[in-house]
Amino acid sequence: NYWSRLKGAGQVRELIVSKDVLPFSISPNAHLHALIPTHDSGGLDRSASEVCDFWGLLDRDYQENMGAGKSTPKNLIDRMDYGSVLSSQLGLSGESRTMVVYPASGDIMRACRLRPGKAIIDFTLYYFVALNASEAAYLVALMNAPCLKDAFVQSRDSGRDFHQHPWRKIPICRYDEKIPSHVALVELGTKAEEIATSWLSKLAGASVSLGQVGLSSRLRDLLKNEGIFAEIDEIAQKILPHQAHTK
Repeated sequence: NYWSRLKGAGQVRELIVSKDVLPFSISPNAHLHALIPTHDSGGLDRSASEVCDFWGLLDRDYQENMGAGKSTPKNLIDRMDYGSVLSSQLGLSGESRTMVVYPASGDIMRACRLRPGKAIIDFTLYYFVALNASEAAYLVALMNAPCLKDAFVQSRDSGRDFHQHPWRKIPICRYDEKIPSHVALVELGTKAEEIATSWLSKLAGASVSLGQVGLSSRLRDLLKNEGIFAEIDEIAQKILPHQAHTK
C-alpha cells in the first residue's frame, strides 16, 4: 500500500507539535507522523507529483480545491513548503548541530534539544539551530530555569504567545566554552535531560496518559526534588542577574 511504500522510501517523518515538548525532553505520547515527498538525498522532491501516482493524485485534488488568491501556491508541494517551512528543516538533515525547540505559546516556557532531521517541527513550535550540542544544552537549561519564568512571561507582547520575543527581549549572552559558569550550565542541562529521559521511559499506566501540562509539572517537581533546578537557578542568576527572580 501507499503508506508502506512511502515509509520505505523515507517519506514518513516523525512530527513534533507543541504538546510533545516537555522541559528537557520529548513526550512519550508523541506519535504523529507527516508524509513528505523527499528524494534519496533527503531533500524536498518538487517533482514528486510528476513521478509518483500518490503525490500526483493529491496534487490534482489540491489544484481542484485551492484558493483563488494571487499568493496561493499553484501546486501541493509548494503549498506544503510555504515559507520554506519544510525545505529549511530538511536541509539540516545529517548536520552535527543541534536544535533548541520551544513552543510558540504557553503558560510556562519549556524547551528541549533535538537533532536536525530526526523529526519535523510544526507551526506550533519555534526552533533555533545551535552551533553544537553544548550551546544547545546551555540555552535549554536557561530557558527551563525556574528563576527566569517571570522574564519569559514578561517578554510576551500579548496573551500567552512567546514567538521570537524571548530572543529579542531577554539578552542571553552567547555560549562561551571558556566561561566556567557556561560549561557548568551545559553539564547541569545534560544531567537534567538524562533524568527526564530516564523518568519518562519508566512511565506506565495513568502517568503515560497525562498531557503536556501534567507531564511538565511532574518533571519540574522531579528536577526540583533532585536539586537540579536549584543548581541551574544559581548559575542562571549570575548569567542573567537582571532577569532572574526567585521566590
